[in-house]
Amino acid sequence: MSSPGNAFVRANYLACVIFAQLLVALPLGFVLSAIFDRQATDWGAAATTILFSVCFFVFPGIRALRRVFVNGTVISRELVSERPVVSFVVTLFGGFGHLLFLFTMAGAIGIALAPEWPEEGKKILGPLMVGLAFYFIALWCGELALVGNGESDAARAARSAGL
Repeated sequence: MSSPGNAFVRANYLACVIFAQLLVALPLGFVLSAIFDRQATDWGAAATTILFSVCFFVFPGIRALRRVFVNGTVISRELVSERPVVSFVVTLFGGFGHLLFLFTMAGAIGIALAPEWPEEGKKILGPLMVGLAFYFIALWCGELALVGNGESDAARAARSAGL
């Protein structure tokens, strides 16, 4: 049976995966719209933004969402129980990422409701980038250290003991 803490870690990580995809869509949307409107003059920065976003946010997000659809859960219960320190790190950084996601989206809604583009619109870039940094840490700690290849330590030990 799963504990409430175990379910909280898994739900928090699933929210990190979903919200990180939404947060990274904002700068990607700006870069891609500038490219398609032929307003992008700095192709190196545009390419770097796209490559960074796809490699560091979209790929781990797709990997985690694939596990949701194939296995029915983003992280198995055994992996969360066996690795409590990594689970805590993922939950802590994911929580900070959620807080900054809230600030960023509140600012974006305020900008969207403004009659014209205000100069204060640049103020959401700080919380956006810091929120993405927290989601980056949560995603990669979750994917590399918590999930890894998806095999629990007990199953790995049983397999190696049977040799």
